[in-house]
Amino acid sequence: MTAKQNPIGLSFINEKTEELNKQKKFYFDKEKDEFIFYYPTFSQSKKDELFVELIETIDEYQKKNIAFLANDFELIRYTEFLIFKHFSSLKDELDGQSYEIHKETADKMYATGLHRVFKELIFDEQEINKVIEQLYSISELAEKMLVEFNKHNEEQTAQ
Repeated sequence: MTAKQNPIGLSFINEKTEELNKQKKFYFDKEKDEFIFYYPTFSQSKKDELFVELIETIDEYQKKNIAFLANDFELIRYTEFLIFKHFSSLKDELDGQSYEIHKETADKMYATGLHRVFKELIFDEQEINKVIEQLYSISELAEKMLVEFNKHNEEQTAQ
């Protein structure tokens, strides 16, 4: 006996979307007084917003000639901070704040161990890894495009 097969439709898509929009609470204390709302599953649209913000942050610090996000360690650590921001209720408080406030908050979270709590206790490791893998894919694509751009410019200059 075979299982009944059903093609997916709008109801399937709507169910998947609802799953992405469900938030959970993480309690920081036994009394359940201090908590944060977070999204256990990361939607692609929120990841896209995260990467736009990351690129804008990199551009801003480069314009100011400040060596921030200049190495892989800083880039990954700050990307993880942006994950914590975009997939939790921190986003409401941090949106519209300056780049300096974001960097300061990221540094404070790292110094106090909250970065580790978010990374190891609140968020699913696989969801975080998907974002980091996408970061590497974007970086690789940007490098390939830069090589092609430089190659094209060299050909134009040679003519």
